[in-house]
Amino acid sequence: MRRTIKSAKAAAQADAATLANARLSIQTELATDYISLRQYDEEERVYAKEVADYERSLKVFQNQYAAGNAAKSAVLTAETTLDSAKASQTDLIRQRALMEHAIAVLVGVAPADLTIAPAPWNLKLPEIPTVLPGALLERRPDVASAERSAASASELIGVQIATYYPTISLSASGGFESNEVANLFNASSALWSIGASATETIFDGGLRGARVRQYRAQYDEAVATYRQTALTAFQNVEDNLAAQRVYGSELTLQTAAAKAAAENQTITYNEYNAGTVDYTTVAAAEAAALSAELSQVQIESSRLATAVSLIEALGGGWTAKQLPKG
Repeated sequence: MRRTIKSAKAAAQADAATLANARLSIQTELATDYISLRQYDEEERVYAKEVADYERSLKVFQNQYAAGNAAKSAVLTAETTLDSAKASQTDLIRQRALMEHAIAVLVGVAPADLTIAPAPWNLKLPEIPTVLPGALLERRPDVASAERSAASASELIGVQIATYYPTISLSASGGFESNEVANLFNASSALWSIGASATETIFDGGLRGARVRQYRAQYDEAVATYRQTALTAFQNVEDNLAAQRVYGSELTLQTAAAKAAAENQTITYNEYNAGTVDYTTVAAAEAAALSAELSQVQIESSRLATAVSLIEALGGGWTAKQLPKG
């Protein structure tokens, strides 16, 4: 009876952790969608600026053509560039609307009832500490749910689960900093020996023995699930730490590239007015400048989204201490 009560309590805790994990997933999706929404706002701003430049250029070329100082091909190229930019700018409206609708659904509002006004790109990357919290497995609700499920299964066969929460140090620059990780997931480790503690032998003509084997199999499955969930948790953190480092370096390079492309666009346009280059060169410089600035925005957005994923991988502030006690 005592073990049945303990099993039910552990199962209830597993359900509570599952609920917390579902809530964390929705919060992560909401934050990611909001970042995408603001990315579309910033991309629309970039297109609006370029469209204004293209319109001014087209007007100049039309005047030059009318005066006999420019070829018809220059006018047509300018028109093509302008129309293509306007088409891309218009499609951003569609993409933004879809993201706004997704946000509405996540917050429980009818899409038609939610309007999020455009805003400047002012999202800041959360500061990530040099040393991240070490007790990762205690911070992940999905891991806690799997561990509590294993504990529930173990009680049905009289197994007392030892602590499943080793402390691992993490570093934003290098990932996991403890040899305990290797030992933790060693196949020979007693912690991961599937069913190693389930050794009770009961004799009652075979019925109880069959039940014990059934519970033992359920326990083995629960421990295997816990082990895989824990491994995935460590992978999630490592992946997002790596992505943060890469996006940081990539953003620095892309920002410099966007600045250089913008300067080249101005220089090339002045050279065209001086008659030293044709409009094909100008069009190429304009396309390169637009592409470079859009890439910068996209990398910034990806870096922010990765930060959100890292926070989720660390449990989003949740800890196993929040599980119900009674």
